[in-house]
Amino acid sequence: MPRIAFHCFAIGFLIVAVAGRALAQPYAFISVSGPSNRVVHVIDLETMAIETSIGDLGDEPARMVANVDRSLIWLSSWRDLPGPSSEGLVHLIDTRSRQVLATRVVGLSQNRTIALSPDESRVYTWKLELVNGVATIGVVVLDALTLAEITVVPITGPNCPQFASQIAVGPDGRIVAAACADGLRIIDPITLAVTIGAPTPLSVSPVFGFSPDGGEVYVRASGSVGVGTGLLAIDLATGIGTEFHWQVPDGSPGFPQGSGPTRMVVVQRPIDPPGDPTVFFTYNSALGNTPVAWARSSDLAPPGPNPRMRRLIGRAALGPVSSLGAAIEGTVGLGARIGAIRRLRFDVTSTGDAVVADGEALSFAGISNFTDIIIVPGPVDGIFSNGFE
Repeated sequence: MPRIAFHCFAIGFLIVAVAGRALAQPYAFISVSGPSNRVVHVIDLETMAIETSIGDLGDEPARMVANVDRSLIWLSSWRDLPGPSSEGLVHLIDTRSRQVLATRVVGLSQNRTIALSPDESRVYTWKLELVNGVATIGVVVLDALTLAEITVVPITGPNCPQFASQIAVGPDGRIVAAACADGLRIIDPITLAVTIGAPTPLSVSPVFGFSPDGGEVYVRASGSVGVGTGLLAIDLATGIGTEFHWQVPDGSPGFPQGSGPTRMVVVQRPIDPPGDPTVFFTYNSALGNTPVAWARSSDLAPPGPNPRMRRLIGRAALGPVSSLGAAIEGTVGLGARIGAIRRLRFDVTSTGDAVVADGEALSFAGISNFTDIIIVPGPVDGIFSNGFE
């Protein structure tokens, strides 16, 4: 073959290879904890088949968090031991090798929360201990790569062990813990000093996430917005709470009785303006599938000096989507609810919805209310793994 022809062939082959690599379907890591199914499944989103399963993760693999490139996942779990006690567990998973890199026992709590610092150096979860027969709880700080314990931040106040639900980390690194009957605990990421940021009792409401500017945290509302389906934005500086108001088109799908918000997921879709992602809220109900609601980031916290609107602008009925995961590039996703999963698309505009179903719902065992989903990029093609990259 002449040199120039070979050169053109090589360039053409490289373009095809790069395109194939770019279009590789991502994989969903989904935690399940059925009676005989306590693993993290890895699902190929092109075939919707289980590629592999990661085991030895305790009795309730639950909430997960990942680093920015999603090469690492931190998983919360627990192990039921003989007698009245149990072990809280944190696992570190390498998403490329599908291997557990480290495991740490953290107290006696049934760990159902996990959070990661913005610089990806620290992991936070609960640590419940018995001191002279009295239960004490704190936020444990772990080294993100080794899971070695750095310190424990004690959390005190009325009903703290009983009301402990979730821990979240804001864009500025502040740790927000829903733990006590008299309000949220806010922990300074540098000094680890603890303050009460919201005097309104929150009981066991989950912490869903933060406003785009990090100034507010979102929890469940108990007032006039829907019947259990509203959201409350708490200003971290003042402790003042403001409920979300629905502004959805007539005929939007409604919620079954007894519905309540469960998750918040931020997705920068290809059709979103840069820096103005879509914020999704999922719901759960004992009586059926609930719709997914959404807002633009600018609907929750407009840039500049504009007043906050705090509105949810759309709802879509997608089937079993109480837990939701989205790919980094904001195109494909996966939803899950007890007994089923469904692939989703975020890059389809023909319906006017911010997310649409992509295929039928599929039966899937082991999904619980604590199931979490993280979607990671597809594997690198073989041509890029020869040592000459």
